[in-house]
Amino acid sequence: YANNPAVSGFIDVPLSEVKRGSFGGRLRAFFRSALRVRALKPEMVLQLETNDVMALWSFFSGAKRRVGIRRQTFGRLFNLHNALQEGGQSALLFYLGFLDALGEEADGFRTELFAAEKKVPARPPVVFIHPGARLAERLWPAACWVELIALIRKQYPQVKIRIARSRFDAA
Repeated sequence: YANNPAVSGFIDVPLSEVKRGSFGGRLRAFFRSALRVRALKPEMVLQLETNDVMALWSFFSGAKRRVGIRRQTFGRLFNLHNALQEGGQSALLFYLGFLDALGEEADGFRTELFAAEKKVPARPPVVFIHPGARLAERLWPAACWVELIALIRKQYPQVKIRIARSRFDAA
């Protein structure tokens, strides 16, 4: 993603700081990151794997459309849900389930995501994506994310795209 001209920037997600150390230190790290996500003022958040910390950050983001997987601990924090379960079918169908949640019809099996409304908003919207590591990478390799980001950029050149990453995503 680092060399992809469609990606506007990254947010390093300190999951190790949130999950290790003293309770107070973990809490401070959690809220520090939550405030950084909220400062982006995203229009939409896509949470593509079940992760409780990311679900809470998605909720605190203030995004009007928060799309996540229904069957997770904090599934109620999302106002749109992918009805399909992670790993329960082909990766492509799983990711197209996020389009269904957004009310967009997929064009065949192309990876399209319509990130803005029909009219251009006064402030360019921000799309915040957490592709995940481990399982998500096995289901849908980085090359597919590159294609998805290129399609978002082609359809909506004014959209800012932010990718969440952690030390687990390095590979």
